[in-house]
Amino acid sequence: MVNHSPRRNLGSPKNASIWYLMVSLPGAVTLILLLGGYALDGLGSFAIGFVFWTVFSPGICVFPIVAGRQIYNLASRNFVPISSSTYIGIAILVGLYLWWGLAARFLMNMDG
Repeated sequence: MVNHSPRRNLGSPKNASIWYLMVSLPGAVTLILLLGGYALDGLGSFAIGFVFWTVFSPGICVFPIVAGRQIYNLASRNFVPISSSTYIGIAILVGLYLWWGLAARFLMNMDG
């Protein structure tokens, strides 16, 4: 029997997983590199940096979780169509980037 259902392309712009991954992956990679830099300085520096950035930027937990879930969706060939909640989720992630940028700018200007 031939399957005549429309083929869902995982790389399609209509796949919500691609949009979430495209927005969250840069933040996840940046945060991993940031924490790696703290880890190279020692355990105390890592703990202080992790707690500090968790308070000032909740994206430290959100970006890697969102990116990991979307990689899982793509690996399991789970097509998630775009809906209005996708746009809201993307806007929240972009808001976290802005919050992160403002927190970093504020903290850099505190010294002088």
